[in-house]
Amino acid sequence: MRADKKVFVASTLQLTDAEAKKFWPIYDAYQRDLDMVNRQQIRAIEGLIARDRPLSDPYARQLANDLISGDETEVKARRKLYNGVMRALPPKKAARYMQIEAKVRAFQDYDIATTFPLVK
Repeated sequence: MRADKKVFVASTLQLTDAEAKKFWPIYDAYQRDLDMVNRQQIRAIEGLIARDRPLSDPYARQLANDLISGDETEVKARRKLYNGVMRALPPKKAARYMQIEAKVRAFQDYDIATTFPLVK
């Protein structure tokens, strides 16, 4: 999916050579940040799915904390991305890219939501 996303972003933004030189390192850094967030979420989901007994209150608290921590990390990464993209690209292209990232994330969040069982 990562390669497909990059191709989609490239074709949608139609960057000049100068824009591309500034943009792609920012893009790649953000994707690495997202990978870290995604790994945190996957660990939390796998831990919940693997449990063969009801959650204890401390485990449920830790799970909720891990999820919030992942959200906070993602917001910080998105703010860093926004700041970099707004410096690297004209405002309309920057806004278009931010929309692309938001849409991709919405699809991923939906996938997680349909997979992640509710705490019992």
